[in-house]
Amino acid sequence: MRKEVEQLLSNNSISAYKISKEAGVPYMTVNDLRNGKSSIDNAKFGTIEKLYIYALSLQKNSPAD
Repeated sequence: MRKEVEQLLSNNSISAYKISKEAGVPYMTVNDLRNGKSSIDNAKFGTIEKLYIYALSLQKNSPAD
């Protein structure tokens, strides 16, 4: 779960705004996690769960390599 969320947050081809809207997580939360103002360790489980589900949906919808 952690690995997928970290990959999502480090993916600069997806804006924090898009992650926020599509995952249902506040923009500032995504932005703070992405910029290191907050850590995944201190985030609420519900937030990480939403980001994880969104990350999985992106993997599922991406073309196979």
